[in-house]
Formats: sequence, structure tokens, C-alpha cells
Amino acid sequence: MSSLEQEKISIYDEAIADKDKLTGEQNRQPLTNTRKIRVAFCQHFWYEYIGPMALSAQLKNHGHDVECFIYDLSDLFEAIKREEFDLVCFTLMTCDVKWVLDNAAELKRIAPNIPILCGGAHPTYHQSFIENKSIDMICVGEGDDTIVEVAEAIGAKKNWLQIQNLVTKDLEGNIIKSPLRPMITDLDSLPFPDRQLYRSKFPYFKNSPIASMIATRGCPYKCTFCEIPSYMDMYQTNKFYYRSAENIIAEINDLKKQGIDPNLLLFVDSTFNLNLKWTVDFFEKYKNNIDIPFSCNIVAGMINERLVQALDDTKLCQSIRFAVEVGNEKLRKEVLGKKVSNEKMVWAAKALKEKKIPLYAYLMFAVPYDSLENTLETIHLTQKLKPDFVNSSIFSPYRGLAITDKGLEGGYLTEEDIDRLDDPEFSRTGSVLRLPDKNAIVNLYSMSLIMIHFPWTERILRKFIHVKNNTVFKLLFLASHFLQTRRFVGIGFFRSIYEGYHHRLES
Repeated sequence: MSSLEQEKISIYDEAIADKDKLTGEQNRQPLTNTRKIRVAFCQHFWYEYIGPMALSAQLKNHGHDVECFIYDLSDLFEAIKREEFDLVCFTLMTCDVKWVLDNAAELKRIAPNIPILCGGAHPTYHQSFIENKSIDMICVGEGDDTIVEVAEAIGAKKNWLQIQNLVTKDLEGNIIKSPLRPMITDLDSLPFPDRQLYRSKFPYFKNSPIASMIATRGCPYKCTFCEIPSYMDMYQTNKFYYRSAENIIAEINDLKKQGIDPNLLLFVDSTFNLNLKWTVDFFEKYKNNIDIPFSCNIVAGMINERLVQALDDTKLCQSIRFAVEVGNEKLRKEVLGKKVSNEKMVWAAKALKEKKIPLYAYLMFAVPYDSLENTLETIHLTQKLKPDFVNSSIFSPYRGLAITDKGLEGGYLTEEDIDRLDDPEFSRTGSVLRLPDKNAIVNLYSMSLIMIHFPWTERILRKFIHVKNNTVFKLLFLASHFLQTRRFVGIGFFRSIYEGYHHRLES
């Protein structure tokens, strides 16, 4: 038996014998004799994710070093060979699974004893992910405190078996699930996300004109295509929590101190207007303290005159984003779980337009129970809304979503179809659903941006609805999306090409 294996066994024995000292967040004390460690965060796609930035800030506040690696992990492999890192973390959604497992296997081949921790949506909702031999632990739910405890355990050569929010394995391969710690309710107590995780290393992010922000955690809604309802059920709550306006403004001012000067602050909260009083108060304080344009997601059904006036008063609202999803109300309410009427959406869009506030609309095509007629309703409703930007997507039936179960129950989907989501054909412009009108629906998706922005083209383009879907349709969608983005965001041609290059492998 090697010395490394003997050390690993002694760590497990010590931790199990004294496991009570590693449980109970309210009684947690930093482990003594802890050395600072180096942590590598890895991700598949070129985005500034709030999650890794938040965890990096926590780790750095406790003296640990953090570095990020994106897509190509060859530099990390070499660094692991030189024993430069003590912990590797992957953040992943379901679409990242194959990439994560391939890279985790290579890391284990290079250094069998390097701990690998996975967090994010997929491992939270699919905890069987821990069964993969290359994964040592997964973080379920919030990781703000968990990541610090894991780093402390590794630094002190202690075991992580009993750390809350972790699912892990013992030496015999037995899966151990630790309790879920309570949700963090005082969001102001958290450090600001570590922007330098991306901006100090990658030129792509250093000059990015957009900075993502988040103001809330939690959501009371039960949209069937969203993972958040399962998250809230896991915590047995429907409560949501806001940061204070002062705390958000302080973070924005901190961006400037770091030399970050964005043209747009993009609030990525799924629903920014859950509490009207807080939202109006925030916009009032925003206009008095900040001079940067912003965009946020708002539920159309909760837009009223007071909110629109508060937005207008800021003179800084670059756009309001709200989800139309589909044009047929029955489909939207009964299949997607969104109880917002077309009438309310039309009113909200008109109210925003009257204040010259741009509208960004989300559409979803090829959902279970969809049809050609329903899809045309989606396009016609969106034409009435006259959005400045349309984000169209083909529905992806990921496991664990309530709408995926509806698709299975209705015969629009099989387990084998879900497995096909790894095929690049279905990553952006294809559908795995068994819809009678699928070819026509996918063609309408490809032509939707043109039809919506230029309604007069519909009479011409509808002649091609039943043509067999091919590369021309896909190129048409990509070209119209590229042109729409350039016009709406106002970024230069070369920046557009630069971003397209970095995101070329996502579609």
C-alpha cells in the first residue's frame, strides 16, 4: 500500500471517529492546522457564471487561491501533473455532462487522488451523478458555506464525508448523503462575486461590455420547464429573498473600483418583480446613485402602471425581458404552468412601448402537445407585442422537469429520445419530440425572427413551412439572430465575430 493510500485511509478513519464535529452549520468552527489550498474551477462554456464567482469570493475571503479554466483543460492537466492544485470543481448543467465526465476521467488518470467536486443544476437534481467513478463529491443546493468547509477539510487533511450539502462516497464506494443546511436568507452577508476569476485571466471577459448581476434567490412559481420548483421543494419552501438596494448599489460601485466599466448591467434573476414595493424602491435608489443602463426579467402578469413609471423614471432601462413562451393560452397554462393571459402581455408590452422602454421576449417552440396552429399563434401574438429582441429556443426535455414527464405521459417522448439530447443536432436547432407537425414547427422556429420583426414576410415564408428541414433553415436562423443581436445590443462588428468564435461550439 502506498503512503498516499495510507494517508487517505487515516483521514477517513479520523473523520468518521469524530464526525459530529463536522456537522451542524450553526456550531461550525474553522478547522485548525489548515493550510491554504489551490482550487481550479472548470466550466464548459464561455460565460461569466454568478455561481463560480460567488464561491471564488468565499474561498478567497478564507485565504485560498482560485483559478478558472474554460472548455480546453490542457493547461489544467499540465498543472495537475505538477501538483499545483488541491481541488478541482466543475459547475454543470445537463448539457455539460459528457464534457465534464470526459475531463474528470482524464484528471483521475493523471492524478487518481485529486478530489473532484461537482455543483450546479445537474448534480443537484440528479444526485446519482455521484455514482460515476471519477466524481468524488457533489454539492446539492447552495455551496457558499460548503465550498469553504471542503477547502478547510482538504487543507487540514480531514475528510469531507459529513459536510452538509454534500453527497459523496466512502472508501468502499458507499454513497453518503449529508443533511441539507438551511437556505441563506441574509443575502447581504455574502461577499460580492469575484469578477476577477474571469476578467483577470481571459481577454474575452476583460473587455466585455456586459456585467451580470443577481439580486434574489428563490422563486414561488411552478413553471413546468424550470428547475427552480424542484429546488424550492428540496428546501421545502416557496419563499424568496432579496438583497438590499444599498448592497446591490455598493457592488456596482465596486465594479468601478476594479476598473470594470460595463455598458449594461444584466440582472439575471428569473423574476425581478416578485415584490412590487422592493422593486419600485430599488429603481428609485438606482436612478439616484447609478448611471449605467440595466436590463431585468419581469413577469408580464405583474407589470402595472406604477412599475412602468418607476422604470421610466430611471431613464436607464435598456430593456425589460419577459417570457411569452407560447401564444396559445391553454398550452401556456396547462402544459407550461404559466398563468399569464395574452391580454395582459399585450397591455404590458404597450405600456412599456409608450414609455419607450425596449422589450425583450422569450419564445419556446416544439413543446409537448404543440402543433402548427399553436406555433402560428405564438408568432402572431409576438407580432402584436412588437418586441425589440426575440430570444427563440427549441424546448429541450431534460430529465427531472415536470414538462418532460408530461411529454413522456402524452407519448411525445421516450427515454431513448431524452438520451439523444447529447447529439449536437438537438443542441439548438432540432427537437427530439415526436410531434405530428414537428418539421413545420422547427421550420417556423427558423423563420420566426424574420416573421416577427417584418410581419409582411409571413405571407412569403409560410410557403416553405412544409419543406423538409435542412441546413438552409438553420443558416437563416443564425443569420437573423446575428443581425438582431448586433442591432439590439449595439456591439461592434468585430466584437460580434469575437463572441461568435468563442460560442461556436455551443450550437
